[in-house]
Amino acid sequence: MPKKDGYYYDLKLSANRPPNYAKGNSNDPVIFTMWKIQGAESLVTDNKFYGIIPDGRVFTIDLIQGKKIEDSAADGDLRVTIQRPAQIQSGQKFDWSFSMEAVGGGVLETHDPYLFEAPDSGYQEKYTVNMVASDSAWEEEIQSKVFYIKTRDGKVYGHIKIEIIPKYNDTGIFSVESVVNPNGSRNLEFDESKATAAGK
Repeated sequence: MPKKDGYYYDLKLSANRPPNYAKGNSNDPVIFTMWKIQGAESLVTDNKFYGIIPDGRVFTIDLIQGKKIEDSAADGDLRVTIQRPAQIQSGQKFDWSFSMEAVGGGVLETHDPYLFEAPDSGYQEKYTVNMVASDSAWEEEIQSKVFYIKTRDGKVYGHIKIEIIPKYNDTGIFSVESVVNPNGSRNLEFDESKATAAGK
């Protein structure tokens, strides 16, 4: 495992190494990406499944308090909607849509190996999904999408991993795993001893 004082290496990245990574040389080097540690701050974490009535109504998710409010104007971090037909037969494809908007900020999809610092720019107002039943690329759910978020007019930065299930029994599901910094800082380095659970 690569080691260097003041840097962090995630062992989970090992799956990205080429099969012959031990045979790297000056003409064909193997690059290991490490993170230069800045120092963790107090973060708020949460991991919840929220039931979302899938008729287009807006729910606001408060990632600091760890709660859902059926209100398009409530204080919080994310506004989400799911829309689909009310009646769906088993095995039937159906049109469905999803929208996620950051309150007073934006969202930015990412594949960063280290989610330790939120960007200062590049955010989009919202993330949307529109699935059409007749489309060959139709999917019945969206899994493991990762985003940086900026909310509350830049007072909160964080990263989230989401899953969207438009049909779960009689409702829809929005699953969100979140790490947020409520101090207006983009620093998202995690230290369990400095983190608190949402709503605490």
